[in-house]
Amino acid sequence: MSHDPKINQSPKLEIIYQDHWLIFINKPPDLPTQPTVDRKRANVFDLAKSQLNSKQVYLHHRLDKDTSGVLLLAIHPAINKHLTEMFREHKFTKTYWALTSPMTSVEKLSGESWEIQNHLVGRRQSPKLVKMFGTQSGGDFAHTHFLRLENHPKAWLIEAKPLTGRTHQIRVHLQQSGAPIFGDWLYGSKKLEPEGLPAPRLMLHAQSLEFFHPLLKKQMKLEAPVPEDFKKYLSQLSQK
Repeated sequence: MSHDPKINQSPKLEIIYQDHWLIFINKPPDLPTQPTVDRKRANVFDLAKSQLNSKQVYLHHRLDKDTSGVLLLAIHPAINKHLTEMFREHKFTKTYWALTSPMTSVEKLSGESWEIQNHLVGRRQSPKLVKMFGTQSGGDFAHTHFLRLENHPKAWLIEAKPLTGRTHQIRVHLQQSGAPIFGDWLYGSKKLEPEGLPAPRLMLHAQSLEFFHPLLKKQMKLEAPVPEDFKKYLSQLSQK
């Protein structure tokens, strides 16, 4: 068991599901998935090893620090090869919810849904920061489906289903759609937030992860409840 005081003082990870091979965490916002440059900073990977009292924890799936929701960790090496192949072949169905600025050019929409397919390339902004940009050639192919779940005068609640797993994919594709995520300082939503109502963080939540368990041989769907700060901000936006 780790005796790092900062780790021991951190909140206990909420486990959504656990079996002999896998564990699903409901990751809170403002908690990195993996160790950072500051080795004393709490993160899901170290907290999981401490909480499970095990060194056999493997990362196959990551969420940005400010993104909340379902996060998958392997806890037995027997499943690692399966998971690597499943992620490479896009055999996980990922569903995210985002609070965004309303799309300024609504004529882009055909009904309540749309999709973006392009290529993403990263450009280093600083030693620690890479920003992704869309391009029609080069880079890595990225594909996302979007569905507008709620339409408020000052905000939309969007469901995003990434069919590929590129860095910042949903954030870039929503920014390119003209509906950037509230709280996304990197991709330009700050000036679009309602006056007097700044977003508490990047308002992106990994709502569910669906897959066929390769060892239990059954279809599974793990869901993470929407956190309080997300619900509160949506309520405030809907009243504007």
